[in-house]
Amino acid sequence: DVSYFLSSNDGKKILYLKENNDEEISTKDLYYYAKGKETKCVAKNVETVRYISDDFSLVYYVSDSVLYKLEVDKSPKEIASDVSDVINVYDSGDVYFSKIDDQSKASLYFYNGKETVKVLDNYYRAEYISKLNPVLVVNYVDSDSISYSVVVGSKVSKINHSVISVNLSDDGSEIYILADLDTKTMLGSLYQ
Repeated sequence: DVSYFLSSNDGKKILYLKENNDEEISTKDLYYYAKGKETKCVAKNVETVRYISDDFSLVYYVSDSVLYKLEVDKSPKEIASDVSDVINVYDSGDVYFSKIDDQSKASLYFYNGKETVKVLDNYYRAEYISKLNPVLVVNYVDSDSISYSVVVGSKVSKINHSVISVNLSDDGSEIYILADLDTKTMLGSLYQ
């Protein structure tokens, strides 16, 4: 009854999701196996696994719209409730996620490993995500139009140009923006 698994590079550790058929509603439980040790259930009712560290010691997962941080030999720690989407989890433990309020408006949040901070209201989506560091280029609704901002950790810097396209380096240190299209020449300006 396994629906997903991941093994370590050396093959000595495995994390897997197993259907829990004991409940009326089908759920998945997360199990951890290390060679030579007994397999153990480390989390119940898991909807999605969003991050597994290379050494399998740390897992971020969502259960009933709650984001959890799980150190495999400890109890899960609740990071945030009412989570609508986990955008990215970094090796540093930094996490971007969103929540939707009663008026169906989304907000962007940042968890730095210790505390959660609301970063941006009227969040629409992350257009570009740095693979290595907590840097995003996001768009959001600003006075009924879509605007762009660069988010580094919990700091937001609005891009004060009419954005056409963006390119973000893997480490988030360089951002190139094509913006301010001249409708006569169909040419824009390139910013770094």
